[in-house]
Amino acid sequence: MTFLNPVKSVIARGYFTALISIIIIFIASYLTTIPGSRSSLTDQAENNMLDLSQSYIKLLEARISAINNTAEYMNTDGDFYSCLIQGGEPSLITANLKSFIKDNPSYLSAAVYDKDGKFVTASEDSYLKDDNPYYVNAALSLKQPMQSDYIKAGDEHSIICAVPLINANTLFGCVAITVPVQSFTSELASVKLQNTESSFAYLLTPLGHFIYHPDSEYIGKITGEGIIRDMIEQRDVVSAVVHFNFEGEKIASLATSSTNGWTLVIQADKSELLQPVNHTAVKSIVICILIGIIVSVFAYLAIYVFLRPIALMTKEISSISSLNFTSTKEIDKLTREQTEIGTMAKEIKKMHDNIKNVISDLNTVTEKISSGSTDLSDIAASLTDCSSENSAVSEQLAAGMEHTTNTVNAIKRQVDTIKRRTEEINRQSSNTIQLSDTIMDRATSARQSARQSADTTRDMYSMVSVEARTALEQSKAVSKINDLTKNILDIADQTSLLALNANIEAAKSGNYGKGFAVVAKEISKLAEQSSETATNISSIITEVTTAVNNIDTCLTRTLEFMDVSVMKDYDNFTEISNTYHEDAESFQSTLEEITHSLKSLEGATNDIAMAITGMTETINDSSDGIVTIANRSGEIVTLSDNTYNQVKLNGEMSDTLQGIVDKFKL
Repeated sequence: MTFLNPVKSVIARGYFTALISIIIIFIASYLTTIPGSRSSLTDQAENNMLDLSQSYIKLLEARISAINNTAEYMNTDGDFYSCLIQGGEPSLITANLKSFIKDNPSYLSAAVYDKDGKFVTASEDSYLKDDNPYYVNAALSLKQPMQSDYIKAGDEHSIICAVPLINANTLFGCVAITVPVQSFTSELASVKLQNTESSFAYLLTPLGHFIYHPDSEYIGKITGEGIIRDMIEQRDVVSAVVHFNFEGEKIASLATSSTNGWTLVIQADKSELLQPVNHTAVKSIVICILIGIIVSVFAYLAIYVFLRPIALMTKEISSISSLNFTSTKEIDKLTREQTEIGTMAKEIKKMHDNIKNVISDLNTVTEKISSGSTDLSDIAASLTDCSSENSAVSEQLAAGMEHTTNTVNAIKRQVDTIKRRTEEINRQSSNTIQLSDTIMDRATSARQSARQSADTTRDMYSMVSVEARTALEQSKAVSKINDLTKNILDIADQTSLLALNANIEAAKSGNYGKGFAVVAKEISKLAEQSSETATNISSIITEVTTAVNNIDTCLTRTLEFMDVSVMKDYDNFTEISNTYHEDAESFQSTLEEITHSLKSLEGATNDIAMAITGMTETINDSSDGIVTIANRSGEIVTLSDNTYNQVKLNGEMSDTLQGIVDKFKL
């Protein structure tokens, strides 16, 4: 059908479908009706044959019964009784038999037998005088009339009817009447089935011999058809229809006489017998073909009238299914029809317009979603850049904090050194105090002797006093560490505050700020560690300051003691200067160790100052990084707001799309 346009294709398919349906219907009708009709007509023909056979067999029974009835008077005839019972003269019976034959000219002869079956007399001298013929014995034993098989009396085809003679229920003999077959089979020659020239009838004895046949050559012979002979020999078949092959297919109906067992057969050629059935079947086929042609023409017209609009609508639906929404004039014409087709066309037109509107709405929404997707892509790129910068800054902060940790560890080591040095100074100061006590004890007795070395002692005192005060002034620089430690704590507090703010901004950023929140959390931990470290430094500086203050107090007291007590009484030491020369050298050595310790303390203090300066720079760098992160967090918040707005817009577009989809009923 590829050469047809869609409309013609639909009409052609509909027509061929209807035509095939019609052909199938007629074939089904033929297969169901014609064979049934053929079988019914065949059964009817067979029943007619069977009825005809049964009718003629009844006619034969009536003829035989009439022959038997003609001999009934002999039952009461005294001559027959006296002759057969009392042994009377047979001549009287012979005369009666001749009179009987004369009265019935269709009969050929008659004979009488006694009750034992012995021949007594006959109407004809030429009659066969045998005793106990089988038909006589059968009649005597059964006490009912019996017929012989076919016999030939001269040139005449005959049978013998044996009638028992019974008087007062006493069997006293039997009479045998010879009858020509033609006398009771004359009607069989005219037996014909209607319009069946091949049909004819024939009569068979219980032994299968032909009593009558249209062809006299068969009379007296045994039938050669085995199926019929078998049915006759069964002796219990009253009537039947048989099919057999004998010079072609034959059909025969059989009817058996209940009186003497004769069987009448009516036979015909099957083809001729069923010829009316075949003619009827042919006529039925011709009529079916004519009706099929007429129905096909009307079907084509009806299909063209009814399917053309449907085909046009199918074409329109096919165009819609292939996403072709161009308008067609045929549908516009169909919508003006005031029929169901017109209503369907209007609905298809309405569907066409609705789908076009939906597609237009979808196009608009798609453009908006595409634009929103582009904006979201730009925002995502910006968020990626911000995240990259935050990652770099976080790495820098981590490195700075690591450097701060190392610096704090160095400070701790220097502070430990200061602590050890301070303990040494305390020990040496204690020795100095003990030595001073010894000197004071000795100075009491040698006051006068020390005067000579007063000038030297004063010079030494001046030098020691200047160096000691200088060292004390330098040791007071340790107190500045407290200020630096306080600054570190302030910076740690600010770092914690910045980390808190960063966490808040990260929380505002939603999913985009999760990574920054982790960085802010780590900065907060570093701030807490810095605070703890500064606290430890403050505790250590407090111990150092306490030790320095103790040194200051001891040195001050020593100088005051030397200025107030020693120097005033030193004149007394002059005299014994030699005695205390070794003590003075020991004292000088002690003071030199103190000076050396103070110089070491000064160096450690300088190292602490430098370390704290490095920490300050690192924390400043961390502060700058946190400021940068905070700025980036603000940008991330802005981008997150833009993303939220765009997502909200996409949600609205999604609702619009859902509204469009909801218009469809699935």
